[in-house]
Amino acid sequence: DVVRCLRVSGAAGEHTGAHRLVLSGSYDHTVQLWDVSAPRPVMTVRMGEPVEDCVLLAGGGMVAVASGNSISICDLLSGGKVLQSVVAHSKTVSCLHADGSGHLYS
Repeated sequence: DVVRCLRVSGAAGEHTGAHRLVLSGSYDHTVQLWDVSAPRPVMTVRMGEPVEDCVLLAGGGMVAVASGNSISICDLLSGGKVLQSVVAHSKTVSCLHADGSGHLYS
């Protein structure tokens, strides 16, 4: 399926401190965490709908995922467990942005 988004930790706007991780979101309903030195993803988180966007949150332990009309916060340190999901839009959420002060925009 189509990879819809790609985020690199430590890139402009990311505040994780780790520069070896890549986060991808896809229309196959998955978010995958990659170590640049490994040939396969180190973690796969399955969502209920195609993933439009994902962003690492400050600290690097959590990721926000836009999937369908919901935004989910997943804990990477617990294997990708969904901590909270919010349905605040009537249509598909297509873009996410996390700023350095901890605010998440959709």
